[in-house]
Amino acid sequence: VPQIYWKYGLPDAVQIVALTPDNQIIAISEWQPNVGADYLHIPGETFNEGETDPIVVAKRGLLEETGYESNELAVVSTVLENSGRSGRLIYLVLAQNCVKKQDEEKGIKAQLFWPEAFWQEMMKWFFTQPETKHGGGNTLKGLTLAYQQLGWLKVTVPTAQ
Repeated sequence: VPQIYWKYGLPDAVQIVALTPDNQIIAISEWQPNVGADYLHIPGETFNEGETDPIVVAKRGLLEETGYESNELAVVSTVLENSGRSGRLIYLVLAQNCVKKQDEEKGIKAQLFWPEAFWQEMMKWFFTQPETKHGGGNTLKGLTLAYQQLGWLKVTVPTAQ
């Protein structure tokens, strides 16, 4: 007899790996109440009721959170937020040639990083503070997939001997 598990429902969301024309990563830092701290991560946005296009949601979220715009956005992948408990999809979006158009949202600090520096910053956090709550897991997923697509990361899989 299959066991019945609880499930939760939330709207889908996007996480955006956003690059300036010179390939700097646009990251944000903001207070996260569930974590109880500020932390560095990539921008994201939740779908509003009736929205179905992740590119439209990503454009809106990118502008609101960072003040940057891009017309070069593509979905890199989708991941289930919690495949055992929810059908919520997180769309990982790559936005290139982002240009600053307005101030970022109040309470959010947009910061620019060179790709290697941002990767190192994220890895440092996870490796040096593994017991600390952090919501940047989607940032690592998004960076890994975007960097791979851009040719900045080469994953080598060992072969069986």
